[in-house]
Amino acid sequence: MLAYRSRRPLLHARIRVELLVGVVRLIPVDIIVHHGLLVVRVVSSIRVVLLLLLLRHAVLVLHLIWLPVPHVDL
Repeated sequence: MLAYRSRRPLLHARIRVELLVGVVRLIPVDIIVHHGLLVVRVVSSIRVVLLLLLLRHAVLVLHLIWLPVPHVDL
């Protein structure tokens, strides 16, 4: 069970749902909104490992993209 609480539930819920829609083909999930708490329940545990590996790779790619570029004077 994964729970996510945000100050702006609608915006964050939309972002989370859009992210989940991208991986829903790999991992069946149940999305529940309960008192401002967005709960995501993953159905298959084997596919959870695949999702975590994909997310880890995506985070590494994002870090590489946002790394500051050193300024070199020629």
